[in-house]
Amino acid sequence: MADEILISGFDMELVSPACHPGADRWSAQAHLSTDISEVLPYINGRFEDADYDDRAKVLVLKAGGKKFAFRPTVISAAPAENRDEAYRMLQEITEVVNETWRKRYEIEPSLEKRVLPTVMELYRHLPRSNCGACGYSTCMAFAAGVRSGETDLSCCPPLAEEGWTSSRDSLTRLLGTRQSTHLRERQPPFDDGHEPSNGR
Repeated sequence: MADEILISGFDMELVSPACHPGADRWSAQAHLSTDISEVLPYINGRFEDADYDDRAKVLVLKAGGKKFAFRPTVISAAPAENRDEAYRMLQEITEVVNETWRKRYEIEPSLEKRVLPTVMELYRHLPRSNCGACGYSTCMAFAAGVRSGETDLSCCPPLAEEGWTSSRDSLTRLLGTRQSTHLRERQPPFDDGHEPSNGR
């Protein structure tokens, strides 16, 4: 039914990121009682900045300096400055999920996966000092974490230094990072009462 609600509630958990232990940046996780795997291809088809891995059932969405990671029974959101912002971010993104689910008959699902650079391609542009400031034991492990969406470039302090501007820019290009301030739809759901153009 068009008015179905996929996510009716969640249990929130706040996690301090490995790269900023004890800092005023948090990752929030919404633990769900419902498996949302079925809606992920529709979210991937709806938003330009989605990156979906159908085999792993993981979707990453970025906008406005925030990153959301969707798994079958967990949604992660980061960064959040406090519990209130974390809860608000999760509420807003679960409503995006519910709206997409309600409008799924008007959206073309997509299993397309953006081609990511290899771990070695990312590693070549990292400091390779294995300083551990990112929370990983080696730069190679950090590169793997960046590729999987587990962490991001901001967790590497040396990359923020002036002498690493070129490397940071190269990594940004490789990852296709966009500076979107909002979720960019390639397939906006049709308003109620309108028929989709493909006649479905």
